[in-house]
Amino acid sequence: MKGVVRAGRGEVFLFRGPASLRLIAGAAEAIGAVWRPGASVSIPEGKSIPVEFSGRGALRWDAAA
Repeated sequence: MKGVVRAGRGEVFLFRGPASLRLIAGAAEAIGAVWRPGASVSIPEGKSIPVEFSGRGALRWDAAA
């Protein structure tokens, strides 16, 4: 399953693994770091990561079925 999440400032999404995320626009915070476009992370099975957007942005995700 794949998709794009478009969000505004202060919106928070919880992504569960296994999945991969890549910020394609805007800025966000995840795993203790500020993300800029191009930042990415892989989430292992059984783990989850909350992502909070600092402004308008978009994130591409790819989850294993």
